[in-house]
Amino acid sequence: MTFQLQQIHPRRRLSFLLTGALTGALTVLLVALQVLSPLAALAQEGPASTTAATWFVDGNTGSDSGACNAASAACKTIQSAVDRAGSGDTILVAGSGGGIVYTYAGGSSCTDSLGAQAVVCIAQKQLILRGGYPSGSFSGYNPAQNITILDGQGRTRGVAVMGFGKPGATAVEMAGFTVRNGYGSGISKRPAPDNYFGFGGGMIVEETGTLTLRDMLFDANRAVGNDRTSGEEGGAGAGGGLSLRATPNTNLENVRFTNNQAIGGSGPKRGGYAQGGAIFSYISTVNGSNVTFENNQARAGSSGGSGVASNGERADALGGATSFSQGSSVTLNNVSARSNQAIGGNAATFAGGAFGGAFFGEDAQITLNDAAISANLAQGGVGENGWLGSGGGLMAIHSTVTLNRAVVIANTAQGGNGRGGKFGVPNGGGVTLSWVSNQYNSRLNMTNSIIANNRALKGEGQQIEYGGGGGLWIQSTEATIEHSTIANNALGSGPGQFGQGMVLFATDTAAGKRASSVTIRNSLITGHSGSEGSAVEVFSGSSVTFAGGLFYKNTWDTSAGNPNQGGSVGAINGQNTMGEANPLYVAPAAPQYDYHLQTKSPARDKAVGSQQPVDVDNETRSDGKPDYGADEFSGPATLPLAYKGLTSGRTSISLSWDVDADTAAAASSYRLKYNQVGGGPGEKTVDAGKATSYTLRNLTPYALYSLQVDALDAAGNVIAGGGLTGILTSDRKVHMPSVRR
Repeated sequence: MTFQLQQIHPRRRLSFLLTGALTGALTVLLVALQVLSPLAALAQEGPASTTAATWFVDGNTGSDSGACNAASAACKTIQSAVDRAGSGDTILVAGSGGGIVYTYAGGSSCTDSLGAQAVVCIAQKQLILRGGYPSGSFSGYNPAQNITILDGQGRTRGVAVMGFGKPGATAVEMAGFTVRNGYGSGISKRPAPDNYFGFGGGMIVEETGTLTLRDMLFDANRAVGNDRTSGEEGGAGAGGGLSLRATPNTNLENVRFTNNQAIGGSGPKRGGYAQGGAIFSYISTVNGSNVTFENNQARAGSSGGSGVASNGERADALGGATSFSQGSSVTLNNVSARSNQAIGGNAATFAGGAFGGAFFGEDAQITLNDAAISANLAQGGVGENGWLGSGGGLMAIHSTVTLNRAVVIANTAQGGNGRGGKFGVPNGGGVTLSWVSNQYNSRLNMTNSIIANNRALKGEGQQIEYGGGGGLWIQSTEATIEHSTIANNALGSGPGQFGQGMVLFATDTAAGKRASSVTIRNSLITGHSGSEGSAVEVFSGSSVTFAGGLFYKNTWDTSAGNPNQGGSVGAINGQNTMGEANPLYVAPAAPQYDYHLQTKSPARDKAVGSQQPVDVDNETRSDGKPDYGADEFSGPATLPLAYKGLTSGRTSISLSWDVDADTAAAASSYRLKYNQVGGGPGEKTVDAGKATSYTLRNLTPYALYSLQVDALDAAGNVIAGGGLTGILTSDRKVHMPSVRR
């Protein structure tokens, strides 16, 4: 069988927003703002301080007519303090247990220059703003107790930070704020497309040298593209919580993004893009630690038209949580993304696609360390012909993606429904990497990671298209996958679906095929037992090289054994280095999704020569005998065994015990040792078999006995012990307290 899979070409569709119009528009925008903005007034308003000052804001007791330079004479609004402050100054803002709410209080020269309203607007200043201080006293920073809220009330942005052509003059540090209900749409005084693109509902940042956000919550903010009745497309919505453009140094520490939205507007031919429900970045660098994304959404606009503009673009949603584009460099440590959604736009004929249920990147460097990516959705739009759902957890094109200790579980790529034509296909239930242009490269580095229980599901429709990749879709990409667990990913039913675990796919170009080349070392690939597709599907022109690991319970381990592949099989090397055995995960099914190894896992101590120092939990692999897969078994020297019941009669003692799952699986028998304290015949031993309770009889009345239970393996080695306990034989129900050691 030979066929053509539905290839991903978002570059063609994204070129307007990300390579042409936005690049040009940003240049035009900055030039225009330099003409429109009263920069001289701004410079006079915020001169550099010779001695840094501290300003105070208290929404309960403050007054903007006061001096604002003491807790007893605080401003009432934050903007009043910002207007007074010079570069280098600090602004302290009061909160309360129930929250002090700060809203838009009127225009300033900053908002006049921006052309839009914001609760706080900062231009060409270097300031520190800290919420979380108690009202009245300002005695200490505690944002959890002194909640400080910037509320856009669904009408204005929360915060605007603008360099207006002078990024070196602009730096902001914010800590201890909740930014909620912000709303950002097109800014009418700006040139197209910014006059109908909505950037940054919660916070818009442009040409800012350094931005630091710490101990912050962005909740229920919206960036909304304008609905349009002229032209071809609706306005794009980008960065529901935070939009970053030309900001080279952004730092996020302990920041949460919840319930934010980027929403595309409707248009005559197609709806507008939606990019980054929580964060959109363009030519920016982002570093973060302890960052959470939950229930954010990028929802592209819809159209009653064909759904395709004259340049071939559709209404696509790019990154339910984040969209990192055009030269952005991103490193996030200890990051969590759960229940985010990218939803493609609907149209009469050709629906839009969804790319990256949580994370999306184009021409970006993305590194995620200690990441938990779960229950996210990339859902293609609905039309006469449905369109792609790609990368349920993460999708990147022309990017380098590094995943270290990432757990990508239970995400879904769902193709859109076609009402009568083609169904939308899925690409990569967990992760998608793609490439279409010789100007760029695509690379995946994945270590100590888990890709499991993800799904790639096709939409409804009459005409068959081809897609798949239950766990990963790797298109024209070089990839190294090391010490990873790829398990129990799935495809939907019906024809046209390939690669339950992963698909390796080449892109057709004028110069021939651009192949995928993947190396998989010391990894577990298991549980892909559906009727469609191999665990590792390798199409013609691409190659995979295995170097140690285990297969288990796959319908077909690779395309080499799949009779449905026909002559479309690429190069498969080193398959003989892969064993076939049950790796014995602890509890891989929902809701636990626990892919740690049990005591007797055949994956233990097999990765000879591996240099990986840690595992998915950042626990050491220092015993010199690393395990296959993401987890390095680290059971305690003595496994858990705990006494449950201890009672006695005049001449008897009854003892019961609980053991954990690993001990129960590994134990061949339980040994009970007992001894009459202070006399008697000495220590005795009883074999309790596999029972977890035992009754001793014919004991000396009213005597104190010590007891100990050990779990033994088949060789008679102690694998768990309960320690010493004691009790007095008595029909009066009096016993000594247990002694554990």
